[in-house]
Amino acid sequence: MRVDVGTKTERGIVTKVLHTAKVMHAGWEMDNEAWAVELEDGTRAVLTTSHGALYVADCGEFEDKLRETEESAASIRTLLGLMT
Repeated sequence: MRVDVGTKTERGIVTKVLHTAKVMHAGWEMDNEAWAVELEDGTRAVLTTSHGALYVADCGEFEDKLRETEESAASIRTLLGLMT
């Protein structure tokens, strides 16, 4: 899926895509992007997908994802450290 100017959401139409982020999911190979967008009313939102369906996400979801990703990176660093 892509989010571009003109994409319709439950909160309005996207007028500007500010950033596209790669989202990592443990054990899940889909729904791996999120978009910071500006909507037609001037508000900003985070959009992502769940099973391919677009929705407006809560920033808390991405705080959890960031924590999960940082824990995974630390674990991989430990693994690699044990091999040197």
